[in-house]
Amino acid sequence: MFFRLPYIGFFFSLLICLVTACHQQKSVASLPVIWDTDIGPDFDDAGALAMLHHLADKGEIHLLATISCNGYANSPQVLHVFNGWYGRPDLPVGRADTAYAPVVPDECHWTDSVLANSEFRKQQSLADTSQDAIKLYRKLLAAAADHSVVIISTGFFSNLAALLQSMPDRFAPDSGLQLVRRKVKYLVSMAGRFPEGREFNVYNDTRAAAYVADHWPTPIIFSGFEIGDSVFTGLPLLQPHLPESPLRQTFRVGLRCWHEVEIGHPSWDETAVLAALDTTHQLFVPEPGRIIIHPDGSNGWEYKSDGQQYYLIPRTSRSRLAQLINGYLLGK
Repeated sequence: MFFRLPYIGFFFSLLICLVTACHQQKSVASLPVIWDTDIGPDFDDAGALAMLHHLADKGEIHLLATISCNGYANSPQVLHVFNGWYGRPDLPVGRADTAYAPVVPDECHWTDSVLANSEFRKQQSLADTSQDAIKLYRKLLAAAADHSVVIISTGFFSNLAALLQSMPDRFAPDSGLQLVRRKVKYLVSMAGRFPEGREFNVYNDTRAAAYVADHWPTPIIFSGFEIGDSVFTGLPLLQPHLPESPLRQTFRVGLRCWHEVEIGHPSWDETAVLAALDTTHQLFVPEPGRIIIHPDGSNGWEYKSDGQQYYLIPRTSRSRLAQLINGYLLGK
């Protein structure tokens, strides 16, 4: 068999294009992410976790670990179930040290519902591989490239404060503050109300929130209560033709418990995940300054043009944000 010269040139050019495209695709590194969550008392955390797994499937992030900042016993267990369901049964799970963390239960019992379903637990590792949160943080950060890791916090600041105060160990000779300064790119936190107000993740551990606000050495991006509070999502998960999943079960129980089956659930934690990837500010405008944590758990904001902390102002509509989130929840 032979090809005429024009065809040889065509196929050679096509081969060069394919090789170049493959090389370009491989050269784009996915963003290393550690997710810190109070998963349990609300169920938007479950939506955020589904988003993170879908983003990891698409290669946009490298999910390093899911870590609970809630001392509630169900929290690390439900992380194991979701991670296994989404094909990552060996993904590290961190359990909160109750010396630092609040214990806030799941009053809607969506976690009980998920944990009781044997089908959802089939992909879960049989061994309880949960690790101490601070040791896990230090191990992961020590192994990471400098200034590479993004931490997304959708819960209390308990773990983050303890991390900053941690001492050198077998993983790294650095103090916690030095380790964070060297390894973390930025922190995205679903916390606070802006420019002022009082919000759950702050007032449940005010001491830790104030410590992180005053000592965290990299940029902090706050996705405030007021953003996700008016972005309603989750209703598409109730479509009867969809296959069963931990996420669908979670929203079915949660939406009924919160009396939201007509409007959907606020997307506090899901919008924080969107914010973590919005590096070109297409969805949100960052307002520079610094957060001020008051003793009663409320917060204020001091504008500073050169500040390294930011709170976000939506640039796009709430309906567009909801559309993006629902797409991720459906695995699109």
